[in-house]
Amino acid sequence: MQDRDSLLLLETRIDELRDAYAVTSEDQSAFLSVKKAFSELSPGQKAGISASRVEKLGRIEAKLTPGHPRRTVYVTDEPFCAKGDGETNDRAAIQAAIDSLWHEGGGRLCFPAGRTFVSSNLLLRSHVHLFFEDGAMLRQSENPDEFVDPLRDFEPRRLKLGQYTGTDIEWDAVSYYNFPFLYAAEGTTDFSLTGHGIIRLSAGEGGDCMMTMIALGLYSVEDFLVADLKFEGFQAYCCSAKNSQNGMFRAVNVDASLSIRGGTDGINLTNSRNIRVTGCKIKSGDDGIYVSSDWDDPRKSVWAPDTHLKKPENIEIDHNDCEVTWDATKAFCFIMWGASYPNQKDVEVENIYVHDNYFQTMGAWVGNWNAETQRFDFNGSTNPMKNIRIVDNVVDTMQDNFRALPVSDFYGYPSMKELRNADFEAGSDIWWVSRLKNSRACTGICTQPVGQNGKACGYIADLDRGDAALYEGLYLESGRSFTLSAYVQTSGDPVRLFVKDQLTQELIASKQVQNTAWETVSLPFAVPESGNYQLGIERGKAKAGWARIDDVRLETEPNA
Repeated sequence: MQDRDSLLLLETRIDELRDAYAVTSEDQSAFLSVKKAFSELSPGQKAGISASRVEKLGRIEAKLTPGHPRRTVYVTDEPFCAKGDGETNDRAAIQAAIDSLWHEGGGRLCFPAGRTFVSSNLLLRSHVHLFFEDGAMLRQSENPDEFVDPLRDFEPRRLKLGQYTGTDIEWDAVSYYNFPFLYAAEGTTDFSLTGHGIIRLSAGEGGDCMMTMIALGLYSVEDFLVADLKFEGFQAYCCSAKNSQNGMFRAVNVDASLSIRGGTDGINLTNSRNIRVTGCKIKSGDDGIYVSSDWDDPRKSVWAPDTHLKKPENIEIDHNDCEVTWDATKAFCFIMWGASYPNQKDVEVENIYVHDNYFQTMGAWVGNWNAETQRFDFNGSTNPMKNIRIVDNVVDTMQDNFRALPVSDFYGYPSMKELRNADFEAGSDIWWVSRLKNSRACTGICTQPVGQNGKACGYIADLDRGDAALYEGLYLESGRSFTLSAYVQTSGDPVRLFVKDQLTQELIASKQVQNTAWETVSLPFAVPESGNYQLGIERGKAKAGWARIDDVRLETEPNA
């Protein structure tokens, strides 16, 4: 029985692995741990693991192995015959090579060393991997009549010139109207841009004739890698990933030195998930790296219509060097523009890990778009945010609005100071953090009538399958007396209310609960020092069963 339970747990761990071309460091560690556990099984035990799960392990291992086999062609090969002479527009030849590999199931497309390929905008394809040999350059054409619409069979689409469109909408940049220089459209998967080459854009004649487009635009794509390239000369955002997932930006050099205007953001992750940005060097004329949740943006983009909203989650940003040329901008920031979205669960920001970076500045943009004025209201409202880790970074200037972000379980900075969604009437677990490390138990929200007050309550369940906790992270001050109270019902198994130190996980206070009828339970406590703490319900001594929680309250008063 114990062997079977171990196999079930291993199958669960395999199911949870991210099958992606580029993954976070935690994902890679998880894969290596699972691979080791699988390798230690006996032949009979391995036979008990389903074939689909074994195949999944093989796919992930291939993606993590440098240089895994692919068909390779050069853009200069026949029948494509790109010139690479620095003068001829090679767009048609390059696109033909990309499409040829795409139709044949994929492969690697190489740009030979030391050559300069002039091109207008290109459409990236699934399973096609662009590789730039040393010194190879892809340079944007300076003729606005040579650009195309990649979503309409590459029919001519003249580039719109200038910086802004002229509408009444604030910050309505021309780059929303133009397609990106390199564009991956909705549904594109398993692709990369790597090597040691240069992607160079141009302002053209500048001024009202400025050529403004995003260098790399990814919309609703997955399983991608951008590595070791230098981007320069861009007059809009450099690398923009919207509604995308399972990707990595690694050792990318974003250099705005040749840019002649502001608004030249570095790497932005909007409504995206499962992304890592690591080892990049960024010098931007606006925000450097940011995580954004954006909804109801009146600036309607031709290339990213935002029809599939994704919550920003599971993002790692590490070992980057970020400078900005304008102090009012942020080398790293959160942009929280989703507070007015009807279902806040869809825009909740969670599991963000930012560590070991240098940031010249750090801050936040928070508020909502105003439909009447078509301008942005910096009113301080923000999306729900939880389990955010900002640690071991060097920051020259910390803007006050970053410290003021209300985050449940904020590592490195003070968490929010009061409970939110304490009665679960948002109909979701926003602000509530689940702890299910190496466990097959579950947590969640019950919206069925089970005797709770109101329409919803939280729960932990399947406690025979491992540990589980549901909590909020708060900043609490010493020198005060607190009482945590909650309306609780259990299966009769001994769960507990708890208060823990966030960093040390020291148990500050707890109370065992096992009543089978709904009952208000109170837990008085004090904290030894001001800091971040976790407050909620967990398995405790229960070996099975479940618990429900509702109407959580935290009362406080100064010590006498």
